[in-house]
Formats: sequence, structure tokens, C-alpha cells
Amino acid sequence: MATNLELASKVLSIINSTTANITNNTVTSYNLDENIELPIKKTTKKNLQAQSMRDICDEVVDLSKTFKEQKKQICNPIIKKYKKINLDFPPSSQDWVIRKMMVSYIQCASM
Repeated sequence: MATNLELASKVLSIINSTTANITNNTVTSYNLDENIELPIKKTTKKNLQAQSMRDICDEVVDLSKTFKEQKKQICNPIIKKYKKINLDFPPSSQDWVIRKMMVSYIQCASM
């Protein structure tokens, strides 16, 4: 895993290698996303996944009611939307992980 200093030096080397020669009408540029893979920590990834669940629930769910009161209407749309947003989320049997995240957020928010 690269340190911040190594990443900064890579960015600087890419910027320095970028040339813009106006007299010859040549411009060379580099897409930084293709050249540098920024490491994402596991905790950051989990926080982003949890935040996307909260955002989806805020759109779909009536937080004044408990999960049990609105279970039938909300489960499948939330799960489908969550899977569509988080493509790299590991699969689970009957999406129990996604359901657990959804229930815990709704129960905490409806208190």
C-alpha cells in the first residue's frame, strides 16, 4: 500500500510529464484516475456502504413508523436499490446482511 508521500510524488511526476506545446499544437495529458489507484481503507468502505443505506432509507421509508409496520412495502425496493448502488457488496443468502443494516437503521431512526 502506497503512503501519502509516494502518492504525492506520483502525482507530481505525472503533472511534470504533462506537456503543452502551443507552437507545435500538441497537448499531452494524463488521466490521473487511470495512473494512480488510491487505496480505500476497509473502514472507509464500510462507512460509505452504511451511508448509502441511510440515504436510501431516508428516501423510501417513513421513519415515524417502525420496520414491522411497513415491512411489506419497503424491503424489496430498498434491497434492489442498495445492490444497484453497491455493486461490490459481497453476496449473502437471501440478502440478510442488507436486511439487517436496513432494520437496524430504521429501528434506531424511528425511536
